[in-house]
Amino acid sequence: MTLVDTYFPFDTGPGNSATRDRWRSMARLFNPPGVVPGYANQCIPSIAGSQVSIGLGAMWIDGFYGEISTVAKTVTVTGPGQVVACMDPNDRSIKIFFRPGQNTPTQNLTGIYEIPLAQIAGTTTFTLTDIRQFALALKLPSHTVVAETLLRAAIGANTTSTAWTAWWSNLTFTKVRPDTLLDFVFMGSAWAAVAGGAALYAVQITAPNSSSIGQISRFYFNSAAEHHTIAGGIAGWGQELVNAKATGTVTFSVLVQNLATVAPHWYVDGNDWQFMRVIERMP
Repeated sequence: MTLVDTYFPFDTGPGNSATRDRWRSMARLFNPPGVVPGYANQCIPSIAGSQVSIGLGAMWIDGFYGEISTVAKTVTVTGPGQVVACMDPNDRSIKIFFRPGQNTPTQNLTGIYEIPLAQIAGTTTFTLTDIRQFALALKLPSHTVVAETLLRAAIGANTTSTAWTAWWSNLTFTKVRPDTLLDFVFMGSAWAAVAGGAALYAVQITAPNSSSIGQISRFYFNSAAEHHTIAGGIAGWGQELVNAKATGTVTFSVLVQNLATVAPHWYVDGNDWQFMRVIERMP
């Protein structure tokens, strides 16, 4: 038997010394620092004149835990700066502070540690930007798959439009984590009524935060009545959802753009199946 170098907290024996610094080194592994997502009002900041209010919620700050559980906490701002939640290990407290002129919170692993809540701009009339960081579960390794969804539909459609047209709309899946990106993998088939030209496929997230249009496939028709099997995809999509800390139901559309020159150009009928695989993964 061989003891490890350090162990705590136990009620008796050498491991019974749960000092502040020992606790901090252990408890910072419980959860990353930030506002606890989904609890109360998530410490949402608001401003009225020079008064900034931090709503009900909870926070982890480098191994220490605090709550605003009864009434919103208010601080007065005097100019540009940051509103932060501050853990002071010497004062043994967690407080809401306004830091004049500050753009980067103090985050000292042996001293004061702050998490940002709001950025203030203006000298006489003040504006507030919500800059809360959230105490997400410990981040999984890069590209770890969190969830997968497979969607299937047989859709009758045709298009002569040379603009992007949403022909498969209101597809939904559930996003598990707020810090993940998405890979979209498309498999399907279609046919051309005339030879020549091409069709483009794309995907666009529409809610809760819209994305740009991302092309996932392109195919060319060599002859009339030519069926095509189509495959394509786009990786690392949905940064807008990450910025908004979005989880839950996400809605997206598959779009097509027709580059053929003679109508009717492009068809999907009941014989054609379309599949969309959505992979939620770590960046």
